[in-house]
Amino acid sequence: MWLIIFISIFVAVTVSWIFLLLQNGKEFKRLDEKVAVIVAHPDDECLFFAPTIVKLISAGKDVHIFCLSNGIIYIYLFYQGNYEGLGMRREQEFKRSCQALGIQDENIVLNMEDIFKDNPSLTWSPTLVGEHVKNLIEIRKIKSVISFDDYGVSGHLNHISVFHGLNQLKRSNWDLKIYKLHSVPLWRKYLGVFDVPLTFYSQKWKTVTFTLSPYEVYRKGFYAMKMHSSQLVWFRFLFLISSRYMITNTLTEIELR
Repeated sequence: MWLIIFISIFVAVTVSWIFLLLQNGKEFKRLDEKVAVIVAHPDDECLFFAPTIVKLISAGKDVHIFCLSNGIIYIYLFYQGNYEGLGMRREQEFKRSCQALGIQDENIVLNMEDIFKDNPSLTWSPTLVGEHVKNLIEIRKIKSVISFDDYGVSGHLNHISVFHGLNQLKRSNWDLKIYKLHSVPLWRKYLGVFDVPLTFYSQKWKTVTFTLSPYEVYRKGFYAMKMHSSQLVWFRFLFLISSRYMITNTLTEIELR
């Protein structure tokens, strides 16, 4: 009985994974040649967006990444900051992680100013987020952007603020294509490979799904996270092993009504 269940699950995961790999990002042709991934903190790029970044680069897209905060955590009036050298260290870790994912050095931008503070209980100004991103994409002539949705994967207020800032930016830039990363319920978030069949069967029209092969998960996603040595605490390893975001991303375009 248990053997039959195990074999059934194995077959479902394997077949779904193969189909997702075969149709990888079938809608990505709608994206321009230049694409920007907007993240809130250093390590967001590999924890949440690795499948998207790796597959876009393998498809020949010119991928840029903009990180809005330097990853120094602020709690009320006390913070562990650049005076200890942590800011510079996180900057170098972010750069090495992006390089591991295949992003060119000149396309990596980390905001080292204290405009956007890393704090899970702090909401960033949508206007400031929008203005900051607008300046970056106008300089680089980028018309396609990828970032978080209105839940931000984990409910982190900084992630959600990025979504609202981009949503506001979209209202004044109708030709800008903005794609949001789907947040899934908590019980699906940590299913790892077992979420692959659910991702496959829950796809909707106009969604873009990027999926890594097992080799790419290890060689790209895991390796990129290893570059963030200052963040490698025990629960990060659990995330790497169990998170479905290390394997697959599902995106949809933001459409204003």
